[in-house]
Amino acid sequence: MDNSEKSALPIKRAPQQQRALDRIDAILAATEVVVAEGGYEDLTMVKIAARAGITHSSIYHYFSSVEAILAELISRLMAEFDRSTADILARAQTPEALIEAALQTIELGFQTYRSTPVIRGLWAATRYLPTLRKIDDEDTARNARLFSDRFMALAPDTDENAIYVSMRMAATLCVPAYEAALSLPVSLHNQAINDFLAMVHSRLYAVVVMPSSKQGE
Repeated sequence: MDNSEKSALPIKRAPQQQRALDRIDAILAATEVVVAEGGYEDLTMVKIAARAGITHSSIYHYFSSVEAILAELISRLMAEFDRSTADILARAQTPEALIEAALQTIELGFQTYRSTPVIRGLWAATRYLPTLRKIDDEDTARNARLFSDRFMALAPDTDENAIYVSMRMAATLCVPAYEAALSLPVSLHNQAINDFLAMVHSRLYAVVVMPSSKQGE
């Protein structure tokens, strides 16, 4: 990445005209392709502009740096995944169903991570780029809180701190688990993720279901 670029900032100005909106979409689409092909490490404005068919100087009308482009891109991709998560969450009407919803979300995340090179490239970038790391941390905390609040609504006797910590740990460990699974032979990918899902299930069951079962005895 070009080290001379400024620190990442949000989109410089909120576009009002359709042409500007289309230009931003083209910049982000070009960035997706470049990251998918070669990772984020040598990503530059020049490469993005060449892929988008525009001059690199025109990108600065909307983004202050490559990191700012990546921040907008990862925010959009996270928002799309979060909408899928919310749909899964809304269908769960019992604590047991909510545990299954959490596992389904993790499984969906793995399938997306495995099949989408740009996702893998962006998450690699979160290790090194502060802006992306902050976005990732905030999204992880938000989803953990979303699930823990839903657990509390369905199982009010659940230890609130315990379920939040469990969901936060599960969400934080997802990408390392995905990477560990993908480092194995292809034939073992699903087994590895199933093992991770079993660990998460065991913990959530212990925190949410078992206390309620004991109270009913």
